[in-house]
Amino acid sequence: MKNTARKIAVTLAAVMTMSMAATFSASADDTSDSGFFGQIIHWITEQNKEQTKPKKKRLVQMHEFEVENLVQRDYNMTKNQYYEVLSMVSNTFTWSIDIYQLESNIRYSMEKEARFGSTPTWNEDMIRFMKDYWDELKEAAWDWIETNRNN
Repeated sequence: MKNTARKIAVTLAAVMTMSMAATFSASADDTSDSGFFGQIIHWITEQNKEQTKPKKKRLVQMHEFEVENLVQRDYNMTKNQYYEVLSMVSNTFTWSIDIYQLESNIRYSMEKEARFGSTPTWNEDMIRFMKDYWDELKEAAWDWIETNRNN
C-alpha cells in the first residue's frame, strides 16, 4: 500500500512538473536560450524591466503649469474648463457628496442644456479629467494618511 501511494505521489509530482513546464514554455516568448530555464530567466528579466520603468508623475505632484499643459494636450480642455473642474472637485468636500453623485448631476445638467438647445458647459473630456484627478487625489490622500499613521 505504501509503495502504491509513493508511486502515485511521484507520478502526480512528475505530471505537475511537466504541466508547469509546459505552461511556462507556452506562455514565455521565444528566447535565445531555447530551454526551459532560459525562458524563466527571460520572464524574470521582463518583470525587472517593468519594475524599473519610470513611474508617470501623478497629477497631484505636478506644478500648476504642468497640469495646465497636460490638460490642454491630453484632455483637450481650455484653462477655464480646467478651473471649473477643479472648483467642482473642491465642492465635493464642502457638499459632502461623492464623485459618482457629482458626475450624475453634471450629466443631468448636460442633458437638460441639450434639451433646451443651449451650449453645454461640460463635455466628456472634462468628466474624464475630473474622474482621473479625483482618483489621484484620493490615492494621494490615502498615501498621506498611511505615512502619517505609521510615523
